[in-house]
Amino acid sequence: GHSVTSANMASDGVGKTAGFAAKMKYLSLVVLVVQNASLILTMRYARTSTPPGEKFFSTTAVVMAEVFKLVGCILIIMCQYVGFRACTDHLYTELFQNPMDSLKMAVPALIYTLQNNLAYVAISNLSAATFQTI
Repeated sequence: GHSVTSANMASDGVGKTAGFAAKMKYLSLVVLVVQNASLILTMRYARTSTPPGEKFFSTTAVVMAEVFKLVGCILIIMCQYVGFRACTDHLYTELFQNPMDSLKMAVPALIYTLQNNLAYVAISNLSAATFQTI
């Protein structure tokens, strides 16, 4: 019989892990490409398919997207810190007892919000292909 050494078992585990990581890398790439392309096409359709007087405010769309993300993040935190009290204690600690960390997060968040608003302006005035290229 063949004896299996721990080195052989370890290399098998590393090979399987590396193979899984490679598959996840390419799967992530495909998902991001599809998500980004569908986002641009959906934004373009929403901005150009309605008459000028009936268009929604792009700022409302951006704020609502951020609200949905906030709700999702809070739900994830609630799953990690079981119980409403533990969740609120964690949020209070992170947001108000570390004000400099909150400010460090606020600056990129505000710039990201500006970028999203400008993306709506650009997609309203450019074709989807031109917007995606730029």
